[in-house]
Amino acid sequence: MSNSNKLGLLFAGLATASVFLPWAEGNASASMGAFGSYSASTGGISGISLGVGVTGLLLGLGALYSSFKRMKFTWILGLVMLVDGIYYLLTMNSAGASGSYSAGGYSASASSSVDPQAGIFLFAASALLLTIFTLKDRKG
Repeated sequence: MSNSNKLGLLFAGLATASVFLPWAEGNASASMGAFGSYSASTGGISGISLGVGVTGLLLGLGALYSSFKRMKFTWILGLVMLVDGIYYLLTMNSAGASGSYSAGGYSASASSSVDPQAGIFLFAASALLLTIFTLKDRKG
């Protein structure tokens, strides 16, 4: 087993394991003038609880198998995993909203946001490195 194939297995395993780590965190807050304010934050939402994380898990398991069997086009799975991770990061950045209202001395405001967590970054980085090392191994 060559060095880069071991690295391919390592990065496929890291990508697969990363779907069980937090991928997102949601935050919400509201303020209503004289009534005070409210703020809430959810804990980390793991990738496996999201549709894109389930896809990542299936792709990661496929990459583990194909890297172990040294299949020629394992790097394509890594590339699809990378696109999956980047897609989720881009859609997460467009999530969230805010608004405010005021009339006759009364004011209210609310906001919400979704922030990326460590799991999605580990998934994307592992997918990139899986692509690089398996492509290098299969061409050599």
